[in-house]
Amino acid sequence: MAKIDPQSITLAALKAEEFQTVFPAFYALKDVEENSAYHQHQKVYDHALLVLEGLESLLTLDFVDHQQKKEQLAEYLAGQPDKLSRQKLIFLATVFHDIGKAEVLIETAPGEFRAPGHELLGVGIAKDYLTKIDLTTAEKDWIFRFITAHGYVHGLIDVKLNRTDRDFYSLFRKSVGDLDVGLLFFVYADLLGSDLQRSEPQQYQARVQAVEEMIDWWSP
Repeated sequence: MAKIDPQSITLAALKAEEFQTVFPAFYALKDVEENSAYHQHQKVYDHALLVLEGLESLLTLDFVDHQQKKEQLAEYLAGQPDKLSRQKLIFLATVFHDIGKAEVLIETAPGEFRAPGHELLGVGIAKDYLTKIDLTTAEKDWIFRFITAHGYVHGLIDVKLNRTDRDFYSLFRKSVGDLDVGLLFFVYADLLGSDLQRSEPQQYQARVQAVEEMIDWWSP
């Protein structure tokens, strides 16, 4: 059976459910609902699509004011760890970033439902699905590392907001390599696709500002 062209996996195709039989666990997220400040009775499927919409908006780089920074980021996104651009790899990783949530959803407090550990289990599901896509071993590894790391970046935002005595960015880059700014784009999109702006607007604005500052710290 021919493998799927990764360029055919687009937001429009996902919304049209063109991959329903290929990635059934992605569409099964329609039945998985989280409830917290970030996700107020939000279906994980709806969140995933909103994050992808936010990501596509961010990848235009319209939010970046400094022209040199915009050019540097554009070069990063166009760069190819192997055959595909980082921009496409970030998109694919974002498609599957929450795919493990159905396996671990628990009630952490009365009426509050979260999915701890979904990052790690999501890699296991993604490993099965990515064999169906025409990707190199290096590209699949890049996506696996991205999915594993994505939840930790929210924690680093907490650090930035609470520990001004720590400059952790160099360690972050050493830890994740060329995933670094891609993960920052992701966490920004994840905020855009959440309910935090409605539930806790001040925290939302603080976190968006922190992510934008971290992106501004980045240099090639």
